[in-house]
Amino acid sequence: MKIIEGRCDQSWRFSPNDSANWSAGELYGWDTETTAVEPKTARIVTAAIVREAPDGTLLETREWLCNPGIEIPLNATAVHGVSTEEARTKGQDAETTIREIVSQLDGMTLPLVTVNAAYDFTILRQEMIRLGIGRLEDVKLPPIIDSLVCDRRLDIYRPGRRSLTATTVSYGIAIRGAHTAFGDIVCSLKLVRAMARKYPVFASCDLTKLQEMQAMAHNDWCVNFERFRRIDDCDFMVSRGWPYQVYDSEMEDQGCGVSQ
Repeated sequence: MKIIEGRCDQSWRFSPNDSANWSAGELYGWDTETTAVEPKTARIVTAAIVREAPDGTLLETREWLCNPGIEIPLNATAVHGVSTEEARTKGQDAETTIREIVSQLDGMTLPLVTVNAAYDFTILRQEMIRLGIGRLEDVKLPPIIDSLVCDRRLDIYRPGRRSLTATTVSYGIAIRGAHTAFGDIVCSLKLVRAMARKYPVFASCDLTKLQEMQAMAHNDWCVNFERFRRIDDCDFMVSRGWPYQVYDSEMEDQGCGVSQ
């Protein structure tokens, strides 16, 4: 028996909390645009954090343009529109940018919407380590709602791509400002509210339990992706941990035998 309307993997059991509906309240959103697709080595170029009211009104907006300290590849510039020259002349230094982003996220209590958390948070963690400003493990992160991970589990049989543009179309949402940190996260906020309307039990899911379920769902997807990946996906890297990856070399340094 299906536990929520629509096509949802029945093995992914939600733990409803009828006294709360996170989708009916304010939400934060966070997104980045970067220098590369590999999260272990990519650096942040732009970022945005917004706070949204239930009616879609933006209550707070914070945006960053960062000088990553390296050349921005032309293929990355083609996606987000920021050139090396613009980042160098107009961007804030990387250490200040990362410290300010971390400060905004640390202790945040409202749910935080992301698109592919394992990408953005892994990059943030790597930037913190590179710049010597601590580790993400020491940051008190808010409950995370990953639109990509949740959509993959809520509608597992939907054909086609799961890009933000393709997913918003499937939920009847028009995307504006695609491939900018601000535009993508505003669209993702609309997306998760639409998902919550379509799947009511998702909306009332206990947020603590949802963190565990997203981690398991992401790991399952990574295993399947590696098993069935196409030849033309050979350059696409996945971060196995959720909401961020700790790499094997670090685990070995800490005396651990397995990675996230």
